Amino acid sequence: MKSLILNGVEVDDLLAEIRQIIQQEMLQNSSSEQQEEVEWLDIKQASTFIKKAKQTVYQYCSNCYIPYYRKFGKLYFKKAELEAWLLEGKKSGNAKKSNWK
Repeated sequence: MKSLILNGVEVDDLLAEIRQIIQQEMLQNSSSEQQEEVEWLDIKQASTFIKKAKQTVYQYCSNCYIPYYRKFGKLYFKKAELEAWLLEGKKSGNAKKSNWK
């Protein structure tokens, strides 16, 4: 079978090069997405972020109510995880109103 040649380059070689370039680009994009910077908060920053007292945040951690990390006896929080945790508590706007007077 004859191979097609364009401007002195075989089409099969050209396609192989294009595939390789695409694979390299995909690898670079996936590795850069994995290296997104994580914003870490300490207990004071976390309590300010979720608008609760530090003691309340400690209580949430001891009851495993809030996502946290412990390293060297200190508590740390990922801001994105706290945001997701807060969003879990979202209520529907269609809730029926009570008839309290």
